[in-house]
Amino acid sequence: MHARILMAGGDLPSKVWQDCGFHDYSGFYRAFTKLYGLSPKEYLKIGI
Repeated sequence: MHARILMAGGDLPSKVWQDCGFHDYSGFYRAFTKLYGLSPKEYLKIGI
């Protein structure tokens, strides 16, 4: 949820994963995709 808020505010996924407490981007990517069914970049493209 926090990642969605940050990205809605204009932060890029490459920065958001650190702010959300992940140790690497791949872990963030897997968790985000599993939860929302979209990759972080796809999520930004459709502008939810």
